[in-house]
Amino acid sequence: MTATTISKTDELAALRQLIDHLGPESYLGPWLADAIDYLAADIRADIRPASPADQFRAASEWRLDTERVCRQMRDEARLALDKAHATAGAITGAAELEAERIRGQVWQQLHQLQKELER
Repeated sequence: MTATTISKTDELAALRQLIDHLGPESYLGPWLADAIDYLAADIRADIRPASPADQFRAASEWRLDTERVCRQMRDEARLALDKAHATAGAITGAAELEAERIRGQVWQQLHQLQKELER
């Protein structure tokens, strides 16, 4: 028995017949009906359509990559916030020390002026 080659047109017609035969209440009918335009475009362009398993694997990889990148971005944002918080704390501490130093100088000058006024 020799295999016969089916034309692109005949293959797509057979797929449409299968979709009609399965109907909208079947498991695969709606899925195939939704996919036929994409499948037809690939077939007309001489591209073997990607298998659903390959598409699922690719989608899973993209999802995992996206989750990894999001996790990495959250970690980097957390580190940046922690660093900003530490820097803000250091600046606040330095400002408080400087304010205390200036207050001390002002009190010394006021005390000195008070002594001069009392003379």
